[in-house]
Amino acid sequence: MYEYVVLGEIDSAVFYAEEGLEILPLVKDTSERLEFFAEVGNVYYSLSDFSQAIRYTRKALEIVEYAKKDVKGNLLNNLAEYYFSLDQLDSALYFYQQSVDHFTGKDDPLSAANPLGGIGMVYARKGKFQQAKPLLIEAIGRLVDTQYEYSAIIFQQELAWLAEQEGDLTEAVGYLAPALQRARRLGLGTLVRDVQEDLAYYYEQLGQTDSALYYYKSFVAQRDSILSINNVQAMAEARASYEIGLAEAETEASEARNTILQTRIALAAVGLVLLSLVVVVLILLFRYRRRRTVR
Repeated sequence: MYEYVVLGEIDSAVFYAEEGLEILPLVKDTSERLEFFAEVGNVYYSLSDFSQAIRYTRKALEIVEYAKKDVKGNLLNNLAEYYFSLDQLDSALYFYQQSVDHFTGKDDPLSAANPLGGIGMVYARKGKFQQAKPLLIEAIGRLVDTQYEYSAIIFQQELAWLAEQEGDLTEAVGYLAPALQRARRLGLGTLVRDVQEDLAYYYEQLGQTDSALYYYKSFVAQRDSILSINNVQAMAEARASYEIGLAEAETEASEARNTILQTRIALAAVGLVLLSLVVVVLILLFRYRRRRTVR
């Protein structure tokens, strides 16, 4: 289901989510039900429907204690992210802390890094910069050189924003430079674009015109590249839809032709039978009349 979101096939993702919800009462396995609710939550989060994302993630949490897999910490972190997206910071803080506590109790410092950074982002939004900064730095330290480096880049952007709020643009640049390197290495085009735009702005504010111009040009090139890729994908999807529609139309036309042909064959067969009956009747009638004439 969620893979359709990744592929940009939003309608398919929603379709399978709705279809799954209809047959879910028939599913008895608790783990399967939990995974389905969690995935539906992710789908709606990707669609920016945060209320629905919260709804289904909460449903998953209701049965998580009875599931075979230990996914509670991740569900708590997801729920916190959804509340954060709705700017419901107190709820986000509560569930981030619940997630941290869950992973800490299981001696899982890497998994605790995401909600730990999430708490830092909540404090940043609340204006508690001194509390936010060490949490973000600790989270980044845990995430660097792991499969979760995407989150490290997000937290580095947040640190840059904090430095900007405190008036230290040089420090902001210092956070974004390694973030840009990681984004490029991971091939995260959208993050590369965003970081380049921020760097262009900070260098401009610092009066470093050459660097500002360099990153602005890089930002424009990356933005246009993303737009071009999106346009190509849209054209490919449109062509695929057209070809599918054409194939379906040809199939329907072929089926219609076959139906007409079969109908004609059936009518011809019926006509032949009727003609044979008429001939038989005429022969019998001729014989009957001939017998009467002979008498």
